[in-house]
Amino acid sequence: MEIAVIGAGIAGVTTAWELVQDGHKVTVFDRRLAVAEEGSFANSGLIAPSSLIPWADPKMPRRARRQQLDTLAPLHLTSPLAMSERAWRWKRALLSSSTMARRMSALRELARYSHERLHSLVAELELDFERTLGVLLLVRSAREMTALQPGLQLLRELGVPFQELSPEQARTIEPALNQETAFHCAIHLPNDEAGNCRQFAQMLKAQAQARGAQFVFGVEVRHLLPAAGANVTHLPARLLANMQVQLVGESQPRRFDAVVICAGAGASQLLKPLLRPLGFRLPLATTHSYAISAQVREPLHAPRSAVVDVRHNIALTRMGQRIRVGGGAVELGGRADQQHPKLVQKLYTVLHDWFPGAALLSGNVQTWRGGQVMLPDQAPLLGSTTIPGLWLNCAHGALGWTVSCGAARVLADEIRGERGAISSTELSIARLKR
Repeated sequence: MEIAVIGAGIAGVTTAWELVQDGHKVTVFDRRLAVAEEGSFANSGLIAPSSLIPWADPKMPRRARRQQLDTLAPLHLTSPLAMSERAWRWKRALLSSSTMARRMSALRELARYSHERLHSLVAELELDFERTLGVLLLVRSAREMTALQPGLQLLRELGVPFQELSPEQARTIEPALNQETAFHCAIHLPNDEAGNCRQFAQMLKAQAQARGAQFVFGVEVRHLLPAAGANVTHLPARLLANMQVQLVGESQPRRFDAVVICAGAGASQLLKPLLRPLGFRLPLATTHSYAISAQVREPLHAPRSAVVDVRHNIALTRMGQRIRVGGGAVELGGRADQQHPKLVQKLYTVLHDWFPGAALLSGNVQTWRGGQVMLPDQAPLLGSTTIPGLWLNCAHGALGWTVSCGAARVLADEIRGERGAISSTELSIARLKR
């Protein structure tokens, strides 16, 4: 079949790879000039499925409710805040604990499968990108450690390996940790890892191209149209039909057997005209996260792998000869072209707390503000729609790198008419039906 993939971030590239491997003729469209130029460009790099496991416990979302359900990261509100963003925030706060537990459980399974799929691709294709094994969670206080206990117990029950370490033991794993910054303990997750998302996307894109996938950059999709005369409300979604992709600047739409939406910020604009008339609510919002990247000044003073400050939810990751500091609060609202100085400064503060002098901060420090589209329940949209030929692999929020390889394979299996390795029912668009 001829399939169009809209969006060339990490979700779009992995989707293109899996589809072309299944023998489809794939064309990827993106408004940028290269892959992974938006939300996948400079994220923290964590591939940490273990961090999602505690949120599959129904008790955890109840505790998070006191923090406005900020299960994955605190939410920072910036003026101006649009009415749609205000509504999104309250929809997020009204989600039930049972709903959040189901979504997080499904997301945890997807992350686990995605981690396995990533390793298979790396071995099969011999991809050599910047990556490090092991994640060290730094717990500043006894109170924080007490709050982590339900999650750690769930890790034990699920057989996920981890170690509780004293500060002295933690420093044997990360010798450069600042001796003057006191902390209570650390949690070491040996099977979690970090890697350069953009570099991986570039390598996988080259592999997909070698197998016939086409990437069309610098174009914007104006709208999508189902095949003329298709009964979009009654035909089974698994039946593929011609879809039309109208590009800005082209007089005639391009026709495909199917379209997969992997776009970030543009997903809402493309989907709402098609799905709202069919009774689907699409409360998509764009949040922004920050990261700084700097050259290593002295390797002995830099992290060996990935370290996470649990209190601030900030990751400090070694990427080759650079250090990347990312995470913290995700920003809702504000102007698209304006950075929030306090959120950026927090990254520098945490870097100084743990690895002072490790990075060259007087030179060319890259500051990144990336947008991630997400739903109030923080779970992605994955699978078919009620429109024949329209498929979804989008709204991953900040977890695109963690779930991308698995989500792409699950979607490709469904398009092929097979049951995927894991169920995507809890992540389908059916949950947004009015």
